[in-house]
Amino acid sequence: MSIACLLGMSDGGFADESPGESLTGGGVPGTVKWREPVEFTRRSLELPGYVQPALGAADDKAVIAVAFSQDAKWMATGNAAGQVLLRRTGEPEVQQEMIGEHHTIVRGLQFLSGGKFLASLDVEGRLLLWSTSTGEKVQELAPIDQVLAIGVGSDDGRLIGLSEGTTLRVWEQEDDRWHETQEVSLEMPCSLLSVSRDANVAVVVSQPNVWQVHRFPASVVGQAEKKQAGDVVSEEPFTADSNGLNAISAVRVSPNGDRVALGWDDGSITVHLTADGSEKFRWWKHPNRVTNLCFSKTGKTLLSGCFRDRIRVWDLARGQHINDREVGLELVAAMELTDDPQRLVVAGAGPDVVVLDVQVPADRFVPAFARPRAWNNKAVHGVRFVPGKDEIAVVAKLGTIERVDLQGKRLQKATLLEPGRGKLVTAMVSPDGQFSARGYASGEVLVHRQGNGNPLWKSNLGSRVNALDISRDSKWLAVASGRNSVLRVMDLPTGREVSRTANLDEDIRRVRFDPDAATLLSNGHQGRLSDHIGVLTRWSVKDAKQLNRVQSPDIYSCVEVSPDGSRIVTGGMTGVVQLFDDQLRLLKTYEVGGRGGIHVLRLFDSKHLFVGTYKGSVLCIDLETGMELARLEPLPEHLLRPVRDIDYDAKTETLIAVGGYDGQESMRLYSLKEFFQTIDAVGVPVIETPPRLHQ
Repeated sequence: MSIACLLGMSDGGFADESPGESLTGGGVPGTVKWREPVEFTRRSLELPGYVQPALGAADDKAVIAVAFSQDAKWMATGNAAGQVLLRRTGEPEVQQEMIGEHHTIVRGLQFLSGGKFLASLDVEGRLLLWSTSTGEKVQELAPIDQVLAIGVGSDDGRLIGLSEGTTLRVWEQEDDRWHETQEVSLEMPCSLLSVSRDANVAVVVSQPNVWQVHRFPASVVGQAEKKQAGDVVSEEPFTADSNGLNAISAVRVSPNGDRVALGWDDGSITVHLTADGSEKFRWWKHPNRVTNLCFSKTGKTLLSGCFRDRIRVWDLARGQHINDREVGLELVAAMELTDDPQRLVVAGAGPDVVVLDVQVPADRFVPAFARPRAWNNKAVHGVRFVPGKDEIAVVAKLGTIERVDLQGKRLQKATLLEPGRGKLVTAMVSPDGQFSARGYASGEVLVHRQGNGNPLWKSNLGSRVNALDISRDSKWLAVASGRNSVLRVMDLPTGREVSRTANLDEDIRRVRFDPDAATLLSNGHQGRLSDHIGVLTRWSVKDAKQLNRVQSPDIYSCVEVSPDGSRIVTGGMTGVVQLFDDQLRLLKTYEVGGRGGIHVLRLFDSKHLFVGTYKGSVLCIDLETGMELARLEPLPEHLLRPVRDIDYDAKTETLIAVGGYDGQESMRLYSLKEFFQTIDAVGVPVIETPPRLHQ
């Protein structure tokens, strides 16, 4: 059976605080006890999800099920080879290997009795009970062809199973044995089941779009034989709007049982009240079938995964999509959260289980002192402080280059530029503020001199322009274009081609000149995007000769070089930063927070890395340790606008971040004088990056 047949499985009143705010406890004001899981950072571990000998096919190594004990101390994984592995949460060592009983894909796991037992379900419908202390099978609760899905409510001394699609079966513990105590007949054949963790509410799904709520009474310990099926309240089924030929592919009940999230084959997600079935939210963001859903413990935040490696985060107080995160897997099959320590575990196609920490943003917050808009109210693509003048040069979408005063309060001049053909892909201002360069999907490149609306020169390269960069002396322009990219270096004032590579075996995403302008760096990927072999390459400007090259799955779409050339950093949608020396030797790997993944990286010295994300976050990171030093006021965070460029003026200690979309605020100006004084006074604590396996 292929993995694709399984994904879309069941799982094993909101407060006023918005996601990202902390909850306090213990009576100590300001003591952070827990945060909404909105941002994730640092892959604490990449854990092997199988034991040797693993089967040969890639699907046989895929991890399909993940579960945590209620105290979050233990984590279990089940894979496509029928293996169940037990670990202490966050530790790489396998404590128990529960193998040899399941001979097919393990699709469901649930801890029981305070972690004393583990229930495992395979796709043939066989349900087993294991001792977590010995790793031995304790009991067969159901033979082959009996059970489709399992769940546990607020009482982990009771296991609920969906049996043969037409019956809910309940097993309860008495002494060290488990007995079936109830059977609830269903009105329709069902295929998916979810049970709330803090309330005894179960939801079953009948294809394509019907769901039903069943409410269980509290369990009476030691009196399992007295329970009767009549104690379960089965409510009338609800029919969700399927939006055409569509079917429910995943289901998850909120912890308190008042809401249910449904994932659909078309990539949409709906959220409903369990009391009356009413639809509260409907979102279309995933490109294909939703495979997994997961609520935070407050029920204020929802996470979703699909047939891709990206998870999405939703604010259920506002009904808004608030973050994306690529997790380095080809697709997401299982996803679970722990509360303490706060971690997200994601598994799917591929042999590894990825463990992410919930990000706690830095305490330092730097507000913007000005928020100018572009003259034509369009998105901004490039920005530079003009040397020797109290001006900022800005290049905006749809053809303007502008000058703004350093206070960001007055537009001094704006020039309409001749537009290029097709969609604008990338644009930038030269370091001296005298030129702008724009690249288009049509393959056109246009270069303008400041103050002149007619292009200084233009060229049609014949294929999409993917990346531009201008050398720090404003002499050279580098352009990467097309699939299997061609990299060109041109004389910026004249457009004369200086050097060109042949078609490469990689797609270049970003280019960056070294400080001496004799060499430049490119980064991108080889092969299929799903395979993602990241490549970082150094080239000679004079003859386009390849000088050095490294590969890493964590090299993505951004590259930056420190002013002295001693440090090179790469990053991308996963939030992973890799730090290299000037010889492209890997020094460190860490992850940064923010919403939406890394969109731009900037180094204005050898200590501080500034990060702009796809969803408007602006961060300052200690380059060597990966520690987040400060959060800067984002581009309107509720609008989730990308940061496209960042620049810094050392004389005035002013930073500017630009980006946004048309018709929205697109620039932020920050004074960093007080921030740098604070950093210099207290110093930057050195932190150890958590270990990573398979790096």
